[in-house]
Amino acid sequence: MRGVGATVINVLRHLSSAEKSEHEFVFYLYEANQAEALDLIDASSFGNYETRRVAEQTSSLPSVKSVHGLLFLPLRLSEAFKDRWQGTHRITDTKGLDVFLQFEQDVIPPRGVKSVVVAYDLIPYILESDYLWSYSTARHLHRYSRRGAFLVHLRRMRYIRTIRATAKRASKLLAISKQTKNDFMKYANIPSSKLDVVYLGISDDQPSKSAAKPAEVTRYIGTGWGDIKVKTTLPDSPFLLFVGGVDPRRKLTDLIAAFNMLRAQGHTIHLVLAGDTMTGPHSIPNGDIKKALLSSSYLDDIYMLGFVDDATREWLYQNALAFVYPSIYEGFGLPILEAMRYGTPVITYKNSSISEISGVGAHYALGYGDITNITKALVQDKVSLKIHAKKNIEHANNFTWEKTASNYFKLLID
Repeated sequence: MRGVGATVINVLRHLSSAEKSEHEFVFYLYEANQAEALDLIDASSFGNYETRRVAEQTSSLPSVKSVHGLLFLPLRLSEAFKDRWQGTHRITDTKGLDVFLQFEQDVIPPRGVKSVVVAYDLIPYILESDYLWSYSTARHLHRYSRRGAFLVHLRRMRYIRTIRATAKRASKLLAISKQTKNDFMKYANIPSSKLDVVYLGISDDQPSKSAAKPAEVTRYIGTGWGDIKVKTTLPDSPFLLFVGGVDPRRKLTDLIAAFNMLRAQGHTIHLVLAGDTMTGPHSIPNGDIKKALLSSSYLDDIYMLGFVDDATREWLYQNALAFVYPSIYEGFGLPILEAMRYGTPVITYKNSSISEISGVGAHYALGYGDITNITKALVQDKVSLKIHAKKNIEHANNFTWEKTASNYFKLLID
């Protein structure tokens, strides 16, 4: 329900009635949960469709041989072997297709049919110290053996080679932002003529003007025995909000430091962290963030809610003093638009696609000190809050799934 899955669901759901009725569609489905998948994309609204199965197979790296202590990998791999290595074998039945729309960028499209691929980002390759390490990073920074560093670097090579092979076979790539287009041109050597920018969208459901406060929520609290779940109510005092995952590029340590500083300066503010990984300070799968949480003198005033339902998330957005998104790199930055849709002030970092997507409505910070100062200014200036709320709503309304779906379809039949 995030990332690629959300894009699939929303693009297919928001195709126009005319597009759904005038053309034939083929949906490729995995063995499991086929009925649920068809329900998620509202398949019954398509006039004429059929389903085909996708083989659920996982590709594995070729074996690495050792001769007298030297590692080597055959450089000349057959096309069939390269396809199997990179996952193309999952879809083989393309009979009768005029065009194949692929929502995954790291799987080579099937042969024998015009393919259009959605391009999201190259963050694992660009931020290599946090994701796909190079040989040098693995060997010298993380003290890997030569063999271990080589295998790590091989995964990095495999990633970018698959992206390039995908782009080579595809007729067109649909980049989700100008930043993503530039990254694919720079790092994957894709020509500009092969890349079109089509922005993603946000929910078209109109937010209620005043969402009801949940009677109680599940909160995860850290104890000497680990994290426990308790039922509680959300704070009535002002709070800063973060919704999302704990990827290394999301500098939640900066947000926690700013929160600590605000509390130390006497501001009665809480911090709310929501997302499927926010299940207690001991359970955070990020060492730096875990340490920052556990060492905070104000941990009791940090609400970790885990995954929240739509009604709770809506209330959080509407009542947060600000939505803070301290990310150093994004391919699009959808949570920022989701917050703006409710008129919520947004504090974020100005980099990658963030300023492209956020526009002039966001408050841009350079670190935890700026987050602190911007928050204090928001507390003191109620007039500014109302002005920014109106601008943010107007800006977010420019990004709709109807536009995304319509533009995708035009480029498919072009």
